[in-house]
Amino acid sequence: MVSTKHVVLGLLLERKGYAYELQQRLDTRFAFLGLSKNVVYPLLDALAQRDGWARIVGYMPPASPRSAPRPIYAPTSEGEDEFVRWIGEPCELGQAREDIYVKLVLSRPLDWQRVLAMADGLEAACLVALRELQDSGQPSLEELMDLDPSDEVVTAVLVDDAELLRLRAAMAWLDRVRVYGLKRLERLDGDG
Repeated sequence: MVSTKHVVLGLLLERKGYAYELQQRLDTRFAFLGLSKNVVYPLLDALAQRDGWARIVGYMPPASPRSAPRPIYAPTSEGEDEFVRWIGEPCELGQAREDIYVKLVLSRPLDWQRVLAMADGLEAACLVALRELQDSGQPSLEELMDLDPSDEVVTAVLVDDAELLRLRAAMAWLDRVRVYGLKRLERLDGDG
């Protein structure tokens, strides 16, 4: 499961903001996560009060005479350190899709080395899972065409086949991430 707390922290690192504006950015950029429309409000409280990763740096004027000023949040140095730690944290293969998507969206130039290391780790995990599936002793889908297997065998092989295709697609995509990331790092080195 993606850490929504770290997603909000990443948005704050991009630029400070108040809860409603952060919720709009979250809804726009991370719609694929299917998060609650009010997730930011309690997370800002947790980031600022419990974790110490964010702080109030000012207030937006009230939208109307009856409303209160809206606190503007920014990350603390501890929040920055935590984000750097989190972005480099390996993803588990089973939840990698959402994790790596979120980390790609939030990554900054200084994070790309960690993103590439994470992609390498995920690719290694895909290779292990591929080998396990290929060594399972199950017949391939192609081999089943000439047999008359039971429904149980067919469904097991179909599930394994779907997993093989998913792993191969993940590896192809991770290779694209690597190519892009290396080019991006080359450009950064050329600029620096």
